[in-house]
Amino acid sequence: MTTTNPQIVRFYRKGGHHEVVAHVNWETALDPEVEMWVGVCDSLNLVSQGRTHEDCIRRSTEIVGEFLKILYKEGSLPDFLTDMGWELKVELPQGVSEDDIRFDVPTSFSASVACAH
Repeated sequence: MTTTNPQIVRFYRKGGHHEVVAHVNWETALDPEVEMWVGVCDSLNLVSQGRTHEDCIRRSTEIVGEFLKILYKEGSLPDFLTDMGWELKVELPQGVSEDDIRFDVPTSFSASVACAH
């Protein structure tokens, strides 16, 4: 079952963390033709894959974090959060190296097995 309740995204940097209220939903499916799990996050237009469901979930979480890092580095993260309807709890710091930040994003996954055609 997929939940859509907003949760806290923690934005970590050296010396503390900042919070954003958000939620990311992924749908995962096993593709029997290639024996790979594929993850799709429609709201962020992101995809992932892995040999196992756990690997797909891990990679999906990493991809969201890297995506948010890119937006942060470009300076477009606050506008993106607003466009998504996510609530920024505090102003994000500027000028922090992307090596010094990470995002802990709540996600939910729904799984299915894709049919081979």
